[in-house]
Parts: sequence; C-alpha cells; structure tokens
Amino acid sequence: MKLGIIGAGNMGTAIIKGYIAAGADASNIIVCGHHPEKLEAMKSELGITIAPDVSSLTDASDAVMVAVKPKDMAKVLAEAAPRLKESQLIISIAAGKSKPIEVHKIFVCSLYLHLFIAILVLLLFELGGLYLINNVMVIPNSKYDDALIVLHFMSISSFFTIISAPYQAAITTHEALHIYAFTGVLESICKLLVAFILLNYLGNRLVLYTVCMMMVSINSFFIVWLYCSKVYAECKMEFLKIKEISYFKNICSYAGWNLMGALAIMTKSQGVALLLNSFFGVLINAAYGIVNQISSQLNFFTTTIVRAIEPQIVKSEGAGDRARMLRLCQTTCKFNTLLYLFFAVPFFFQTSVILNLWLKSIPDYTIIFCQISVLMGLVSQLSFGIEISIHAVGKIKWFQIINYSFQLLVLPIGYVFLKLGYAAENVLYISLFVNIISCFIISFFSKLYTGLGLTRYYTKVLLPLLFVIFCSFGLVWIFNINNGKSTLSTLIAISFGNILFVAVLSYFVVFDVIEKNALKNLIFNIYKKKL
Repeated sequence: MKLGIIGAGNMGTAIIKGYIAAGADASNIIVCGHHPEKLEAMKSELGITIAPDVSSLTDASDAVMVAVKPKDMAKVLAEAAPRLKESQLIISIAAGKSKPIEVHKIFVCSLYLHLFIAILVLLLFELGGLYLINNVMVIPNSKYDDALIVLHFMSISSFFTIISAPYQAAITTHEALHIYAFTGVLESICKLLVAFILLNYLGNRLVLYTVCMMMVSINSFFIVWLYCSKVYAECKMEFLKIKEISYFKNICSYAGWNLMGALAIMTKSQGVALLLNSFFGVLINAAYGIVNQISSQLNFFTTTIVRAIEPQIVKSEGAGDRARMLRLCQTTCKFNTLLYLFFAVPFFFQTSVILNLWLKSIPDYTIIFCQISVLMGLVSQLSFGIEISIHAVGKIKWFQIINYSFQLLVLPIGYVFLKLGYAAENVLYISLFVNIISCFIISFFSKLYTGLGLTRYYTKVLLPLLFVIFCSFGLVWIFNINNGKSTLSTLIAISFGNILFVAVLSYFVVFDVIEKNALKNLIFNIYKKKL
C-alpha cells in the first residue's frame, strides 16, 4: 500500500519515521510539502518518494494523510478533492481549533484571577514590606524615607507586571514572537537609558532608579494591552455572568499551584536578600541587586527560545503527540543551555572587566556573587525544557509542593551557615547545590507524569551538554592562565572563541540527526532570504 502524506512538518515527519520503524517500505511513502530542501534531505536520509504537488500525491496514493496546520487545511483539501477516489482512505492528524467563545471566557477568567493576585501581592508587599523595614532590615535612619519610597514603587511595578501576564500568554499562544521580541528589546533599551540618566543625575539615584523601573513596567503593560485588545478578539475585556464563574474552577486548580511556585521563587530570592542584609548590612544588598539584574539579562535570550517553542510543546501534548512533546522539551534543554553557555563562560572569567565597564565602583562580594549566579543559571537551563513537559500535562500539584519546598530550604540552611560565621557567598553556594538537586527532581516528575525516558535524557541530553560545558570552561580557564590579563580585548577574544568552539563541538556531540537537519534548513533559509 502506498501512503501519501501531505505536510512534512514535525507531526508528518514523526509519522513517517514511525511508519518506517514499524517495517514499512520507505519507497511506498509519498510526501509533499512547502519546503523542497527539507524533503530532499528526508529523501536522502530515509529513502521516501517526493511528490511535486498535492494532486500528484493523491493520484499515486492508496491512502492520504493530511498533516498540515488548521489554517492550511481548506486549501489542501480543495486541491486534493477533485483527485480523490472512493477507494482511498483519508486520514487527518491536524490539530483541532478551539471555540473562540470558550477561549474568550478563559482569557477573561485568567485576567480576573491575575488582577486578584496582583492586588494580593500589592497588599502583601505594602504590609509585609513595612514590617520588614521597621523590624528586620538594617537601614540607616537617613535612608528610611528612601526605603519607603522604593517599597511603594516596587509594589506598583509588581502589580502591572502580574496583570500583563494574560496578555503575554495570548501573544505566546498566537506565536507572535515579533511582538514579544519588540517589547523585550524596548524594555532593554529603556533600562539602558535609565543607566545613562543615573550616571549624570546628582540627586537621589536610588529613588530615581525605582521610579524609572516602575515606568518601564507600566509602559510594557500598556504596549501588550493595546496590541492584544486591538488584534485578538478573545482579549476583549467584559464582565462575567454568574453561570460563567465555573470557568474559574479549572483555571484556579492549575493557577493556584503555579502561583505557589512563583511565590516560592520570590520568597527564596527576597529571603536571601533579607538574610544578607541582617548579617552584613545594607551595602551587600547592592551586590545582590546587581547580580539579579545581570541574571535577568543573561536569561533574556533563553526565555525568548522558550517563548517560541512552548506553544508547540503544549499543542503537541493537546494533540496527543507526547513523543513530539518530549522531543521538543529535550531540544529546548539543548538550545537553552548552549545559548546560555555562549555568554556565561566569558562573563564568568571576565566578570571584573564587564563590571568595570558598567560600574564606577564595584561593591564588595559582587564578583563572586555574579560568578556563582552564572553557574546557577547554567544548571537551571539543563532541566528547564523538561520542566515545561510537566506543566504541559497539567499535573503540577505535587511537583510544585516538593520541588519548591526543597528550594526554600536555602533560607534555613543559609541562616545556620551565616550564624556559624561562614562568608556571605556560602548562601549562594547552597542555592547552587539546591539547583543541582532540583534538576533530578524535575526529571523524576517528568518520568512519572509524561513517561520521559530518563536513560535517554541523561545519556543523550545531560551528559553531552555537561561534556561541552566542562570543555568550554576548561579551555577558557587554560587560556586565562596563559594570558594572565583581564582586559576588554581579552573579553572579546574569549567571547568569539568560545562561541565558535561551543557551536562546532555541540554540532558533533550534542545534536542528533533531526536537529542537525533542522539547523541546516534554518541556515539555508536564512541564506536564501539574504539572496
């Protein structure tokens, strides 16, 4: 029997490989699609037959499988319909389309829920912050009013950041990554402008910085709000009817546990800041604040990748294609880790150079804090894609409880270490160790809920990535020993050399055949567009 497959995307490719793996003759599989270069690569690798168009495929096939996106379905069927015979079997594996009304109700419920959370966080920040400022934190009397102002503006900033989440989710769902990239770049430019303003400002820089950051958050919210309200019909605000309150049940059951995780992360981050403040005073918080700023910038590029891939992960799980979902999650781990490694290695070894370019005076502990933070971020990338798989299946209750309860152990353990007289950086070392253990917790729950093959994950993803990481760090370390200088030219040399080394080594060590072909197609398409 000759099987014709219309569409050579991820789902079509998975079907083809599964069909061949089951013993089918590859020459009896006829494929057509929009990307001739991809079809030629598949023909060379698997031995399939290529059809020039839908009509030719339909004529030559005993069964026709349609594996295209829903938006392309009408066009494909219109082209195939005149050639179809009564004896032919027609199969569709296209993803289903949600009902617009239900999507709208879900969005409105989500928005109301986030509004409630934002108000709750605002009150928590204001009341809890006042208590901490007055009773726990070590703040000079001359800076008391400044601390209150910072608290108020941070609370407002957090409010707008939270209520923008449903709109950000809508942009991600529609895969409008150009908007996400635009807001991210604009936000980074605004923060850069703030930095230049602060350099020339003679007044209270702390207050000005907080005000500017609040304005950046508000600006980002209004951009996504205006875009989504104008472009997406489901993002229109309205009051819910009583009978529609039932939509909250499913949302709250998931969002509640997700909120617990978010609060745990915030508690851990701010708890570490409070620990350091109570033992070492307000100056060490400057170092910790710089570290948080740098970490967020280093994570920007990997977050962009996740935004691009996450909708496909969720859609694959929703369509029942768990194999593709898990594959995408593991691919995300690879690309996230390697992209982070591009920036992490130069930053780790040339921290002082980078900080000197940014700051006139580097606070104590900043360099060691930054270096440990880079390692923490690198460890997190190793399992971040796998964590998405747990969220994709929606079973997050016990994962959130166990994983984030474990994360919070940093605070009591850190307190004991500081009480015993250990240096401040040991709190971050503890956090690094916790992140390493958390990787194994994540992989365990992914195995439990999604059927993730741990042997494959450890041998095909984790070990190759660790090999590249150790090689990259080792090579730059040897270079640093022989060079013995920390200069801007050294930083540039290390950066370019590291990117080239990691890219080449990863191609041969980390990526499998499918990922290599995807990279080749991506490079080819970029090159073709330039021509």
